[in-house]
Order: sequence, then C-alpha cells, then structure tokens
Amino acid sequence: MAREYLILDTSAYPLVIGVFQDFVPTLEEFKGWQKMMDAYHAQHDNYVLLLDFSKVTVSSIEYRLLTVKWSRENDDMFVRKNIKVVFYTPSLTTRVMMKAIQAMFRPKVKYVIVSSLQKGMTVAKQLLAENRNVAAGK
Repeated sequence: MAREYLILDTSAYPLVIGVFQDFVPTLEEFKGWQKMMDAYHAQHDNYVLLLDFSKVTVSSIEYRLLTVKWSRENDDMFVRKNIKVVFYTPSLTTRVMMKAIQAMFRPKVKYVIVSSLQKGMTVAKQLLAENRNVAAGK
C-alpha cells in the first residue's frame, strides 16, 4: 500500500498548505502526490499553495526530472487558474536544487522559495492579498 508523500491541509483555503513527509518515496508514492495535486487543481483556483519541504532530502535525478516534467505540463494551468506557490525549506541544498529545477523550465507561474516557515506564511499572505486586490479590481 502506497503512503501519502504529500499531505494537504485545505482548512484555511485559499491558503493551502502541503507538507511533504519524512521518508524517501517509492516511484508510485512520488507520482501519487502529483496525481493528487492534478485532481486538486482541477477543482480549485485562485489560491496560494505553501509547500513545506522541511523534511525532504535531496531527491534522485529521476524524481527531479519528473518534477520538471510535471511542472512544465502544469505551468499554463497554474497561470490560468491563478495558483501561486511558496516553497519553504530550511535546507540550503534543497533551496539550490529547487532553484535549479526552476531554471530548467523557467516557469510562468509565480514561485517563491524561502528558508523559514514564518517567511513562507508572510509571503503566502502577501500573495493572497494580491489575489484579493486583483479580484476586487484594485
């Protein structure tokens, strides 16, 4: 039975918090979080996704390439549905890896990478305020 590699907390929607779990996922588990997010994105828009990578270790090249592929496939949808993403990780290595992934596919969607949960929450709230202002025509 596959474990959930990403746990979503939607209780504060339009702020959605995703926490990656503290284990090295199998390929099935890794692809599972992407499928779960595909299903979630299909049903929701105009939100900020705060992803907690604090427990993630540097992933294999296979997983990084799958992430780039998935990100490319979803980039236009993220823009169309006004989904912004904030990544939180205290790990310098993981932040560098994430920036390298972004450099590989140059996303159109707004991604912010921060080193602390507090900073992640601050940025997420700023992005939510921007969404409200756009919706209100300001």
